[in-house]
Amino acid sequence: MNRSAAATGKATYRGATTNDIATYSRAEFFDLSVIAEPNLRRIADYWLSRCDGRRMPSRTDIDPIDISWALSRFFLVDYDRETEKYSYRVAGNEVEDIFSRFTERHSMRHVNLDEILPPGSVPVVRERWRPLAENGDIVYMSGLVYAAAERIPLGARILLPLSDRKDGEPSGLIGYTECEWVQRGDGLDTTGLDIHYIPLPEPD
Repeated sequence: MNRSAAATGKATYRGATTNDIATYSRAEFFDLSVIAEPNLRRIADYWLSRCDGRRMPSRTDIDPIDISWALSRFFLVDYDRETEKYSYRVAGNEVEDIFSRFTERHSMRHVNLDEILPPGSVPVVRERWRPLAENGDIVYMSGLVYAAAERIPLGARILLPLSDRKDGEPSGLIGYTECEWVQRGDGLDTTGLDIHYIPLPEPD
């Protein structure tokens, strides 16, 4: 899969960790053209169609029937703004298969993000997601989308904010990840991750 070459520099948002391999960029305005993968763009367009004049849709606006083609790679996460905890509500088969080695569970339902990651990865991932939780930014990632040893997962991920709050602040997200598992030494760049933050459009 092709990686975007647009992300340069370091993360500028609060709390970026020193051991993060990613490079960061943030668009000046809402623009989905950076998303190169057709399926990720399809998910983003669906999310946009459910906004209905708001900055972001609510959880109940997302109908799995509408995106049945994506469900094996799809996940739905609640975010508690008081505790800053992420809890999985739904995760597709492919997502659960990857993380089952950490959770030792057959289902990720009601599992917190911190429970499915190696301890050293928790602060890195939480900071990568912070612009979505704090600002409602769309998060688009391209490159090394999972940590792995023998095989390398190159692909892309998109995280899109949801809000069930009266103040319109993010209270969750939907995500979609697709990747290709490659062997080390295939001549591919398997060392990095480009992360793009996309600000939301102004509501109608």
